[in-house]
Amino acid sequence: MRSHIELTLPIVFGKGVSNIQTLKNLLIGAGYITSSGSYFKINIPGVHEGNVQGNKGLVAFIRDRRDDIDKFIVENRLLFLVKEVI
Repeated sequence: MRSHIELTLPIVFGKGVSNIQTLKNLLIGAGYITSSGSYFKINIPGVHEGNVQGNKGLVAFIRDRRDDIDKFIVENRLLFLVKEVI
């Protein structure tokens, strides 16, 4: 019996696969980011705990704190996230 794997990658026109969007999707899937309407609640200990508004705000948040988020992932042994983004 074969199992199947589904892969969804966010593509940005003219740029290719978006690592930021991929990381956003993984953090949402892992429960560190939740949404309520147009707001995203971020609960990444040591990085940020609070809200940002809209998808663009969330992408800007991840882009601006990328090093801190990567450090959080490594320190908490969430290597499955790192593997997916690379």
